[in-house]
Amino acid sequence: SYPTTVVDTSSLGYGNWFPLKLHMALDLIEAEGKSNIISWQPHGRAVMVHNTRLFVTKIMPVYFKQTKFSSFQRQLNMYGFQR
Repeated sequence: SYPTTVVDTSSLGYGNWFPLKLHMALDLIEAEGKSNIISWQPHGRAVMVHNTRLFVTKIMPVYFKQTKFSSFQRQLNMYGFQR
């Protein structure tokens, strides 16, 4: 099992950090064996949150500044992700 790592992306500037942080977080989440909570779809063009409750309680506090799922969704929408 890989240790949980928090990546500091603050030096990237406000407008640029979220997509990179999302990619990095999903790589780490997969390495930690938590793809049952959130993962890329097989084609690699979409993210699927499989368990919203676990995502909010276990993943968001470690990898993202948002504390509400709706805020995370808003970030995804800002960068062109769609439902």
